[in-house]
Amino acid sequence: MKLAEDVERRGGALLLVGGSVRDDIVGLPVKDFDVEIYHLPTAEIEELAKALIMTRKAIEDRLNQKAIEGKRFSL
Repeated sequence: MKLAEDVERRGGALLLVGGSVRDDIVGLPVKDFDVEIYHLPTAEIEELAKALIMTRKAIEDRLNQKAIEGKRFSL
């Protein structure tokens, strides 16, 4: 997961949490990921989130359709 690598490279820690962990444990397909990020300033987490949103937009534009399901939340 590129996000985890980016967080670790900056000295932070990323944990998978929520339904994706439960689904994987019980053998269900994982549909999305919830994460918690620690040991980084809020500004750096916001920067990472903006990069993810831009990546999502580029994928959607390239495919000319909705590439990733989900909602965006402000940090």
